[in-house]
Amino acid sequence: EKERVGMANRLTVGWCGRLTKIKDPFLFIDIIQVLKREFDYPVTAIIQGGGAPEFVAALKEYARKLNLTITEGTLSQDTDICIAGWQLNPVNFYEICDFLLITSINEGTPLTALEAMATGTVVISTPVGGLPDIIKTGINGFLTFSRSPAEFVSIINTLILNRDLYEGIRQKARNYIKSEHSVESLISKTRDLYFNLLKF
Repeated sequence: EKERVGMANRLTVGWCGRLTKIKDPFLFIDIIQVLKREFDYPVTAIIQGGGAPEFVAALKEYARKLNLTITEGTLSQDTDICIAGWQLNPVNFYEICDFLLITSINEGTPLTALEAMATGTVVISTPVGGLPDIIKTGINGFLTFSRSPAEFVSIINTLILNRDLYEGIRQKARNYIKSEHSVESLISKTRDLYFNLLKF
């Protein structure tokens, strides 16, 4: 998928959700700025989602103050950050991304994490909502208790330098979703629940 959209030789970092204060996309912008400043990687950041026009405008202005180029619409190697808007089929988005970052201040259990893991996209997240029950750090993803951009960047750099670890996490993420959150798994768990209730 990365080849199809011209991103084959670039590090692609994604963020997905409503552009609101509680999801803190400003932290995502900070992370991209540190990533580009500290490491010599060709990086493209992709934001899938949307929000109030004034919020989007503030986000774009913030990025520009950090000397990052930010556009809306089609992906391009000529821009640092692309706001891609909402996609009807998010699978394509996840397959383009090497990493999905979740920067939320508060969450339930974000569906975006499960979707990303199902496609083998490595999730790096703050420990919000139900994610500590799903993501096991260093096994099927990463949780960071620090909201420091440098911490997110350190994890990304570690995985770039250790391809075996990166590929292992991708595979274990897929396996976890298949065993715990697939349709077959849901049917099996529901059946077991009813059988246990009938015993009473």
